[in-house]
Amino acid sequence: KLPVNSLQELIAYAKERPGKLNFASSGQGSTSHLVMELIKADAKLDLVHVPYRGGSPAIQAVIAGDVQMGVEGLPSLPAHLKAGTIRPIAVTSSARAATLPNVPAVAEAVPGFDATAWIIVFAPTGTPAPVVERMAAETKRALDDAGARARLAEIGATVSGAGPSETAALHQREMAKFKRAVELSGAKAE
Repeated sequence: KLPVNSLQELIAYAKERPGKLNFASSGQGSTSHLVMELIKADAKLDLVHVPYRGGSPAIQAVIAGDVQMGVEGLPSLPAHLKAGTIRPIAVTSSARAATLPNVPAVAEAVPGFDATAWIIVFAPTGTPAPVVERMAAETKRALDDAGARARLAEIGATVSGAGPSETAALHQREMAKFKRAVELSGAKAE
């Protein structure tokens, strides 16, 4: 309901109102909370965090106007986007989402920004390499299925299907990024 149509306009609007705008998250220390903390830090914004008990209540708070904005994963949003009850301003991936090609990436307003949610298949430390390779191959085979790819794309997911070494490198980069987000947020384990 804010009088903005782009992330650049939202940033300018928020900078004119330090500490006056609220953002919803799906809870203290959740991905939606931490991603917004990164946006706040990188765009130099003063926003107030309002944690909810899950993504659905956070989205409802935005719809009701209880808070002005929020970050939530694309798979949770199709019905709201279709109904027009929420307005997408930006996606947090480094590039635009295939399902929302007209919605810019945060990186278009905040250079270098990239904060996406990911799902990684893990195995315990010490799992024999042949087992890890088999798990990776079977996961890739499942993700290469045309029906699975179509369904994942439909809900806004991007499939990478990277192998174990690439996935380990991604995981290390992401852990460093979200460690920074936790430090920025002051979130504590409860």
